[in-house]
Amino acid sequence: MSRSYSTTHVSVAGCLLVALTTSLYALETSPYDNQINEQVSKLNAVDPSVRAGAAESLGYLRAYRAGQALVATLKDKDALVRREAAMSLAWCGGRDAVGALIDAMEDEDWVVRQGAWVSLTNLTGMEFAFDAVADGPDRDQRIAVWRQWWQAVPDDDAPADVYALLNGFPFFDEDNLAFGCAVTASSTYKGPVGALTDG
Repeated sequence: MSRSYSTTHVSVAGCLLVALTTSLYALETSPYDNQINEQVSKLNAVDPSVRAGAAESLGYLRAYRAGQALVATLKDKDALVRREAAMSLAWCGGRDAVGALIDAMEDEDWVVRQGAWVSLTNLTGMEFAFDAVADGPDRDQRIAVWRQWWQAVPDDDAPADVYALLNGFPFFDEDNLAFGCAVTASSTYKGPVGALTDG
């Protein structure tokens, strides 16, 4: 009888220890990190609608550290999941997602192809023409343009085309009429107000 009691006592203590450890771990991670972890784990759910919802949520969360998980999800067997992953990478993808998105422009589902193109234009700043519902040879030609461009991009620098695009922006323009002008403000949130006109 006492043996049974001590076993029960040890089991209860073990459960309390596990609960305490779990609680301490939860305190060490932020609610944002917890949400990301939860959604990344759902990318492996059996139900495709759960996987698709998780991929969509990671995009809304701007979960940059989930980029690799979303890239892997571009190969999901369900088209809806691939669509959501492709679109979410527009918000939280990085350099390492570009090649996978170019590959996704060959997906059998036209919405996945379109989503991949939209994400590429958002991530790279480039807008090479692409028609997701065009016939195969036309799409292949346009995908080849993306591949050729991406292969020429240095591994350790931004594409030269992006620098060229920036030359047209006001803060790179010699005719920037606001450059160096005096600025006053009733209040500021971050940084000096002069940052608005310092070029």
